[in-house]
Amino acid sequence: AAVQAGTVPFDHALLRQVKALCARLPALDSDAFRAEFVQDHNNSLLVTQLAVITQGAALTNELIDKFNVAYDRHSRRRGIF
Repeated sequence: AAVQAGTVPFDHALLRQVKALCARLPALDSDAFRAEFVQDHNNSLLVTQLAVITQGAALTNELIDKFNVAYDRHSRRRGIF
């Protein structure tokens, strides 16, 4: 808005960079880009799902270990005899 009003001068180098960047944008609409984007997105979702499964398995293992420590009858008998 300030450039259009004439209060700020044109920066031609910046405008050339913006134009070059805008010229690249139609490449983002190609089928190859869309396919690669979907594949990368699916890969990241898979990694997230595997992390959640691994965390769940670790928590389950910790719970089982705590249960075994609390309710292990064999170890209590050794202490009595």
